Amino acid sequence: MNDQTTIETSTALTLPDAEDLPSLFQNGEIDKILGRIVEEVDSMALDVTTARGRKEIASIAHKVARSKTTLDKAGKALTDDARAKIEAVNGERRKVRDTLDDLKERVRKPLDEWEEKEQKRKAALQERMQAFDKGRTYWKMSTDDIRAVITEVENIAIDESWQEIRGLAEEAKAEALEKYRADLSNAEAREEQEAELNRLRAEKEEREAKEQAEAEKREREEQERRAKEQEAADQRSRAESLIADITEVRNGTIGGQSQPYGVLIYELEQKVPEAMASGLGDHKDAVEAVRLAGIDHLKAQMEHDAERQSRAEEEERAKAEERARQEAIAEQKRKADEAAEAERKAQERREKNKRHREKILREIGEDIASIDAADLPGAMLEGKVRHVTVNL
Repeated sequence: MNDQTTIETSTALTLPDAEDLPSLFQNGEIDKILGRIVEEVDSMALDVTTARGRKEIASIAHKVARSKTTLDKAGKALTDDARAKIEAVNGERRKVRDTLDDLKERVRKPLDEWEEKEQKRKAALQERMQAFDKGRTYWKMSTDDIRAVITEVENIAIDESWQEIRGLAEEAKAEALEKYRADLSNAEAREEQEAELNRLRAEKEEREAKEQAEAEKREREEQERRAKEQEAADQRSRAESLIADITEVRNGTIGGQSQPYGVLIYELEQKVPEAMASGLGDHKDAVEAVRLAGIDHLKAQMEHDAERQSRAEEEERAKAEERARQEAIAEQKRKADEAAEAERKAQERREKNKRHREKILREIGEDIASIDAADLPGAMLEGKVRHVTVNL
């Protein structure tokens, strides 16, 4: 144990000769050797900022791992000792593994942190490279949008901030701009074609619109002509219809029903003028002449009928007076006959009542005469005297 040797890079750090290694796991020697390994590693000046320093850190971590493996194998060699010692050796082995694993992690931690930071840095650079994605434009995009992408990429400075991929960034930017400008050229050609097509389409639409306007104008004029012809026909038809109605009224009927002169004249003086207010055109004067002639005819006819009615009424009044006189004579005779008949019937009733009264009195006298005077009251109560009733 006194003759210690340092195992080189390919093996481990600060370990005794191989034949002396098992003895380290006895009498607490392992703590000493572990302490020396830790002390040796801690005394090294490690620089993660340089490639050489990072390589040295990785080498030292590897040596620590090899030391762990070497000591662990030496510990296993003691398994032929007493079973009671094996457990103690295993505890020492675990101590070796845990201590040296912690040491390895502590030694490697700066490198791990640097590698993580380096990975993020490279990822950020790759993210910046997305600005040069050739798929950002295509020939069907608008030229304004493509120009905006080109301007954006042209304004990206390729400087020291791109670090080790500066050359790649310059190449990607150039290739992207070449692609974008090709898309811009194609898009400009496409938009020129579309503009020409739009111009031709607009000219066609303008020509068709003009032709349509002219056709619509001809159609309107034709419709106006037909409308005027139809209006003239309607006015003529309406005038004929009104003349027919006036003629019907002149002949004494409205709607096929006879009407008095007052209604007929009112129809021609009031209602027909309302119907004549529109829709007659040049026929209005002719209709008006027929209307006025109808009114004159009705008034003359009304006067003639009034005179005839007056004569008829006078004759009817004379006939009525004669009928009334004859009816009065007949009524007087009827009343006299009725009075004579009534007197005759009254006389017959009086004579009949007299005969009936005499019969009643005779029957009462007969019944009374047949009953003793002492028994008469009882017989009357018992109803033995006809036509006599005693109420108590």
